[in-house]
Amino acid sequence: MRTTIIGSLLALSLLSTGCALHVRPAETVVVEKRAPRPVKVEKARPMPRLSKHEAVEVAETYCDRRRYDCRLDHAHLTKGGRVWKIHFDARSWRAKGKVLVEVDARTGRILEAKETGRLTRRHA
Repeated sequence: MRTTIIGSLLALSLLSTGCALHVRPAETVVVEKRAPRPVKVEKARPMPRLSKHEAVEVAETYCDRRRYDCRLDHAHLTKGGRVWKIHFDARSWRAKGKVLVEVDARTGRILEAKETGRLTRRHA
């Protein structure tokens, strides 16, 4: 009973001063979980393939290190365009023969080198 008397006295005092008391019901906020944004996956770009000229230059470094005078015979791509096979006619101070150099078409790394003819080194 006291609460009703106090509440009515409070309401009368607010009305006499010109203030109004508004009572609103509590609002409920609903937050929805959203699916995460799809991640955009980009394929790694393949490294550009070496041109024939660049592959021959890499193979010539092998000849230079071995001190051979190499003349390009022919060069072609093999293994699905992944490896350059470069064939040289080679000469050294006292011998001549053939040199085959395989170069990775993406990285420019020498994979394998074979020497034929009298170019193979002999141990005395």
